[in-house]
Amino acid sequence: MPSILPLEPLILRLADYFKKHKREDLLTKLRHYWVYEKRRPLEQWSPQDLLEWFARLRIPPFDQLYAIRDRGKPCPFCKENDSRYIQTAVIFPGGSVARCRRCQGKFLDGHAEPPPTTPVAVPDENVEDLDWPK
Repeated sequence: MPSILPLEPLILRLADYFKKHKREDLLTKLRHYWVYEKRRPLEQWSPQDLLEWFARLRIPPFDQLYAIRDRGKPCPFCKENDSRYIQTAVIFPGGSVARCRRCQGKFLDGHAEPPPTTPVAVPDENVEDLDWPK
């Protein structure tokens, strides 16, 4: 059954991003997820983990899932301006996800790096043959 959203181009963009930032640990987890997801229960990542990375890196169509806040500015949801309420939740290559402890909103904090836009070729159905970045 075909999926509504083809994952191959998104997976390859994510792989390019991890390679660019020399995150072999994340690239290995991504490879493991993609090769084994249909053969046995997931041991490393879940589909939710992939969607979270797509949102963090603003890979379309997930590029609008997080609000973006410039560092030093108020929370984009409740407008809280006290830095004691803004907490870094996750740091990743090229940015971070922050959470407002007042309203519990999550947003990209000071995300300056543009999303990956390198064109990718959509591979055939054989996932082992994906053109992984070397």
